[in-house]
Amino acid sequence: MENKVKDLETEAEILKNSLKMTVKRLQQREGFLQQKLAQEKMLRQESEEKLNSEFKASEQNIKKMNTEHEEKASSYKHQVSPANPNSL
Repeated sequence: MENKVKDLETEAEILKNSLKMTVKRLQQREGFLQQKLAQEKMLRQESEEKLNSEFKASEQNIKKMNTEHEEKASSYKHQVSPANPNSL
């Protein structure tokens, strides 16, 4: 009976140690995953900021091109108008 109790106590101690080691590994893994998640969030945010910046620059270029187009069209209209006022 004493041997069985000692064997069970030994087995319980082994299981406790195994559990402690497993918990420690899981905590390390969780820390690693948290770091990785933080890095990925930072990269995503940087990418979004870059895309937003590029989008705004493209919008400005389009507005500028539209303005230039309207100015040219207006200029061409004025150039054609005086030459032949009945053509409109």
